[in-house]
Amino acid sequence: MAVTGSAQASYGGTVSFTDFGGEGPALIFAHGWCGSQSFWTSQIPSFSQHCRVVTLDMAGSGASDPLPAGAGLLEMAQGILAVVDTLGLPQVTLIGHSMGGPVAVEAAIRLGARCNRVIGVDTFTDPMFYCRRPDEEIASRVAAFSADFREVTEAMVVRTVRGGNQPAICRWIVQEMCGVNQMVALSTLRSLLEWDIEERWPLLRCAASTINSAELESDEAIPCLSRLPVVHIAGSGHFPMMECPEEFNKVLSAAIPRR
Repeated sequence: MAVTGSAQASYGGTVSFTDFGGEGPALIFAHGWCGSQSFWTSQIPSFSQHCRVVTLDMAGSGASDPLPAGAGLLEMAQGILAVVDTLGLPQVTLIGHSMGGPVAVEAAIRLGARCNRVIGVDTFTDPMFYCRRPDEEIASRVAAFSADFREVTEAMVVRTVRGGNQPAICRWIVQEMCGVNQMVALSTLRSLLEWDIEERWPLLRCAASTINSAELESDEAIPCLSRLPVVHIAGSGHFPMMECPEEFNKVLSAAIPRR
């Protein structure tokens, strides 16, 4: 039976989560920028049969409290830690989609031995999002969303969704993303573009892998990820867990550490 709850994070806000129970490894599912825990709906029935499944609304999204002014990835990572501590989980696997990937990395660095693996979902390998961008580029990209948040967000979603029932999935994603407080959205976008995977990745002490879209993979390699296992899903865009859930679930199941 699913149990909803909230965890008090160290930055002062509460983070909403749902614990679906289940026996086996504990999986924490972290959505991406301006998303919600509903994006993992197609994973819950399959994985809760043999794992303890926990989804959360990342700090500033969904039913979680808004983030403080200027907050970003580090506060979101603190939100994951708060959920892990509230549930008393001795060890977890963190699964992060898009921006949720870097947030999972930051949480894993802080969890130390309590995190046995980070599994990314269409994340990590694109320098345009995960290598620190120049200040002028950050300002320009944030300003584009600030000028017309809904229009730019909708265009981005339509451009990056490739598989499954595209119109319905796009409507679902856009509705969730445009429901986030715009100031929080812009602040966390800026934080993402300021984050530098080449600086932070060497601090990660657990195993890591990622499940990425074959359609959107960057041609530019990031040196620190040369040994990162990457599984590509053909025919999917940026949201493989929603666009191609059956194939995604098979790949994710194979990546989860077993006791």
